[in-house]
Amino acid sequence: MAVGKGYAVEHYVRERYPKVVWVAVADDAEALRRLHAGTVAAVVADQASVAFISRRQRWSDLRTLGPVGFDYALCFAYRSDWPELGILLQQGLHQITAAERSVVLARWMPPLGLATPISTASPALLAAALFGAALCAAVLLRSRRREGT
Repeated sequence: MAVGKGYAVEHYVRERYPKVVWVAVADDAEALRRLHAGTVAAVVADQASVAFISRRQRWSDLRTLGPVGFDYALCFAYRSDWPELGILLQQGLHQITAAERSVVLARWMPPLGLATPISTASPALLAAALFGAALCAAVLLRSRRREGT
């Protein structure tokens, strides 16, 4: 069974499931390539990575089974020298309703036991993401200009 080398989950599964033959791989993409090629029987990877990589590779034959008991929260990261971006991200996250959050999570993390669907992002979603990124960049640039003058 493949698992990311040096990932926090690697230590957890090796300790929790000592009878399993573990194969440490560079990353989730390599693990899934090996699974797709049939050189490993299974992979321990987070659900979002499986969905993303499967879509990008256009693999529709992978199935997700269930949790191994190692959970962590998905987060946004930003550069520490851009605190304005952190504030904007936090404000944006607070404005997302529970229903909207569920829609986003369902898109990127399909239900367990189902094939990871092959699809591309909808034009509306891409437009919204690009608009949000442009808005964040404009706000950051404007605040930096004000600080510099």
